[in-house]
Amino acid sequence: MKAIQVSKFGGPEVLRYTEVDKPTPARNEVRVRLYAAGVNPNETYIRTGTYSFYIPELPYTPGFDGSGVVDATGDGVKHLKIGDRVFVAALLAKRNTGTYAQKVVCDANAVHRLPELISYQEGASGFLH
Repeated sequence: MKAIQVSKFGGPEVLRYTEVDKPTPARNEVRVRLYAAGVNPNETYIRTGTYSFYIPELPYTPGFDGSGVVDATGDGVKHLKIGDRVFVAALLAKRNTGTYAQKVVCDANAVHRLPELISYQEGASGFLH
């Protein structure tokens, strides 16, 4: 699948559009086919490698917020099913493969149903947190 990946810290020039393995959800995790991703200021700070809140292991795919449709669930997930419209708010998730990608896997408790009246773009904006 396609994703934006960071292999070294720096400015926007370190963002690379590339092919990565499709992530697989483990127990209590969900995979979402993303239709929109949120872009937040903290992601630019993280990309520098100097943000004390979070310094990721390289390489990584940025992004904490997004929205789309559940396309796989791990064992133990009860509140979501394949086909559900959802938004992802993975800032505090134990696992988050990054929302700057076609698909993301993260903790099931970081994935929430997206009401039909709310667009994917609105859902990815993080206004629902």
